[in-house]
Amino acid sequence: MDPLTLLGVFDTADLIFRGAGLTAMLVIPGLGLKTDIDTDSDNNGSISDNGDDAVEHLISPPAGKPIGKRIFLNSDDDNANGKPDSGDGKADYTSGSTDNDFAEIKLATKSDTLSNYGTYELWLGASSGLKLWRDTQKTAINAAGGTAPDHVVAVPTAKDGPIDWYVWELDGTNNIPFPSTIYAEGTSTGLHEVYWRLIDQDGNVPGKVPAQDSDFVSRDTVTISVEQIVWPNMTGFNANQAAEFTSGWDGLNLEPGWTPSKSLGEIIANPADAGEIRTLYPEIGGSAPVAQNGEGPDSYTTENYAQGFTLEVDVKFDSGYVQADGQPQKLSFFAHSGIKIWDIYEIAIFDTAKVLDLPGRTVNPGTGIVAAPNYSPNEGATYLISGVPYGSTADARMKKFLPSHTNPYQHLMDAHENLFGDEFATLKIVFAPVTNGYSVQVWINDVAIYSDAAATHGTGGSGSGKLLMNATDARVRFQTHWDSGVKFSNLRVSEPPQ
Repeated sequence: MDPLTLLGVFDTADLIFRGAGLTAMLVIPGLGLKTDIDTDSDNNGSISDNGDDAVEHLISPPAGKPIGKRIFLNSDDDNANGKPDSGDGKADYTSGSTDNDFAEIKLATKSDTLSNYGTYELWLGASSGLKLWRDTQKTAINAAGGTAPDHVVAVPTAKDGPIDWYVWELDGTNNIPFPSTIYAEGTSTGLHEVYWRLIDQDGNVPGKVPAQDSDFVSRDTVTISVEQIVWPNMTGFNANQAAEFTSGWDGLNLEPGWTPSKSLGEIIANPADAGEIRTLYPEIGGSAPVAQNGEGPDSYTTENYAQGFTLEVDVKFDSGYVQADGQPQKLSFFAHSGIKIWDIYEIAIFDTAKVLDLPGRTVNPGTGIVAAPNYSPNEGATYLISGVPYGSTADARMKKFLPSHTNPYQHLMDAHENLFGDEFATLKIVFAPVTNGYSVQVWINDVAIYSDAAATHGTGGSGSGKLLMNATDARVRFQTHWDSGVKFSNLRVSEPPQ
């Protein structure tokens, strides 16, 4: 039973029904039928009346602290169809795919048998910012079946606009007409509520908002904290930091379509392991996945690194070539990403082994141009090698770094065949201001890949020709491109550079 009821105070759900002019109503615990709604409000991985109720019924939650069940905003892509989950429907969850960002919620009644309440109704609703489902594959609450509600009532509110309430009529028997478990999806960040109400409709119209305050017999409410998807910087990340809103975390803000392997609850339960993240999946459509003709949305660090940094992250490739419908088969349609420094200097991440595996692949030793039959156009090797700056501006520096090799392109490509296998490889970047520019050093699995003692300009693409000293955005950006798959794990960033 909600202690707010015992104090004679209505909560926000009652205000939604009737407005501000409500009179106090006292319900004595232990008498009559009670509604009971529970979720994992203490975020310990299980749902029970003991610890969870104590959190759910806090009248004055700590200011500025998360309260209730914590979930990520559902903007990732758990079902791997190339679109944010928030826009998916039941038809998008195929081959057993599910969503791990929902709050599981238990519905029940207590203290008396349902057969004594033949004129009563149970009402289920949620504030805006949440959607309610029957399962983790987005079966609608009112889908046809044994637990479908008798009514769906849209009730206008001053705060949230109209919200839907699902209404079950009790039939004077002990039949339980409502689902015992439902799931809440977060569609906007903030603290939101799910309401579970018992209403006496004796003398009222079934499925209509009651005319009398006293018709609200029992109420129970849970709070859901919907939070931005932030993948934590593991340098110093601990249980105390995990207990804060994710908006205060140091890490990577994941843009829509990026997918973390762990839910917010799993990260809270084990802050030492934040799992993996993945770039966008190819969008499913037509006869094959579709590689989007462009890049983004890229994910940015929450912190600025104007004084340089040391970044380490483990990298793994998740897919081979994307067979793109309606587009030519390009050499660069394979798993790749990049780490963009200050938005203009990119260290490339490419599944170079897939280039090496192409039948008939050649590399021109003088120009570094890669060619392969049935792929168009030919491309420079600097576009296809991990750990070096992206684009043609890298050519001279590559030759300077590897003076003993007559074909530095082939050397780097062959080296990558040994560095990247089926396991994660560690990419390390040290970026530091020096007198004449910025020092850039790159290692993969402790093997030195690239070094520039005094970089002054951005790299190919959006950074070409731009001065690093004029950069206005000091964040670090993780790139998603062509929707092909790269996984990252164990992000560690420190400032100043070590």
